[in-house]
Amino acid sequence: APRVSRLIYPCSKGRYLTGHMRCSAMMVLMISLKMGMCAALRTSIVSSNPPITRPASPMASVYAHQTNAKPPLQLEVEQTLRLRTFGLAFGLTLVGLASCAAVHEEMITLPALFVPASLAAAFLGLVAWMAVTLSYEEHRPPLCEEMLVVRPSPGKGNGLFAAAPIAAGTFLFDYQGEVLRSLDELFERYPDGRGAYIACVNSEMYIDGADPESGLARWMNHRRRGPTVQARKQR
Repeated sequence: APRVSRLIYPCSKGRYLTGHMRCSAMMVLMISLKMGMCAALRTSIVSSNPPITRPASPMASVYAHQTNAKPPLQLEVEQTLRLRTFGLAFGLTLVGLASCAAVHEEMITLPALFVPASLAAAFLGLVAWMAVTLSYEEHRPPLCEEMLVVRPSPGKGNGLFAAAPIAAGTFLFDYQGEVLRSLDELFERYPDGRGAYIACVNSEMYIDGADPESGLARWMNHRRRGPTVQARKQR
């Protein structure tokens, strides 16, 4: 499950906290349905803004009478994922063929290209892995709940705001909720795609924060451009 969210920019008191937690699959849902992103954090300070919850049990599908039928929106999302995967594979294939042709025509020599590039890639990969691993700092405790507050957000119902200044890079909270492990499971619960508390980890994992026990972070809304919070998946 996703573990951490960190501030990208310093956050002054009252600043609106927004995130960008959706992959290409969920972006289709966002564009089509204008859903808001929410996260989760166990808390007890939202009594002045009681959560509006939805049933956590699976919803009846309007397509239930059709054998093995899928909602049109789910088919659209799956098609988008297939096209992007095919495009990436096709591009990598072209690069590989071009490299082989260049070596065959002696436009480049394999030892001159391969050995230094391999060593450089290995070194950069090691440095990147160490940097990413250290950046997670999973031993750090989450931010004190009193530093965050839920209040009305123009055009989006409630939103999550900083109750006091927060430094950039601060670990905010663990991301908790019920894990849905496929698009099929997601659309079985929300046939119309309108999961108000759904956030995407990747194309095969979604987090449903509909349970009010999920807490404060479920109120953090989605913003495609200029999010103030960055989410990372636990290693």
